[in-house]
Amino acid sequence: MDAQSEWDREEWLQRQVELQAEDNANVKAKKTLQAYNQRIGRYKKWCEDKGFEDSDRVTTAKTVAYMRTEVMAVGNTLMAKRGIYRAVGHETIQMHIKALTDLYQFQNQRGENE
Repeated sequence: MDAQSEWDREEWLQRQVELQAEDNANVKAKKTLQAYNQRIGRYKKWCEDKGFEDSDRVTTAKTVAYMRTEVMAVGNTLMAKRGIYRAVGHETIQMHIKALTDLYQFQNQRGENE
């Protein structure tokens, strides 16, 4: 194999690695958005059930109340459906906070949280 062929092969392999990394990032982003959307939907339903005057607008007070009364009090939702309480883990709490932060930022961009 000559030097040019070896170079072309290395360049091709490098590009394949880059493409795979891009695909992995896109899949992760898609799955993250799905997870956020599930949690945002749960928050919006909670706000609707509570009948807040400002609907689902994200505020500090509502975020704390939601986390205490809905997320942490209910615990793991799959287990709760079976009548078993299991506390949620740190990662679950973080995911809810990140999802609500995204919703807050989206609302700010639309001028809803001023």
